[in-house]
Amino acid sequence: MSAACHPLLLFLEDQPIGAIQVDDLRNAAAALRLVAIDPAWQGGGHGRVMLQRAEQFARTLGCSKAVVYATPEAAGFYQTVGYDEEDWDDVCMGGIVQMLKKLD
Repeated sequence: MSAACHPLLLFLEDQPIGAIQVDDLRNAAAALRLVAIDPAWQGGGHGRVMLQRAEQFARTLGCSKAVVYATPEAAGFYQTVGYDEEDWDDVCMGGIVQMLKKLD
């Protein structure tokens, strides 16, 4: 695992309920990957909290934007938390929605 790859867990009390990987792309951007909340805990706002914490972590790395590869089904969720559709990866495969959020 490279130094640019940071796997993070979201805990509720002492139980891990979510995971996300923050990759420092070394161009002022952090890619948020492998985003998952345990199905038993979905719909309770935990995904929003996990994204907020991942974005805060990305800021500590010096990143000013976060990018994600979203499935079409997840794109609406990312829009509600401030991500916009933006092509940031020229070699992205079809069927994936590229999204970006500026981290202020």
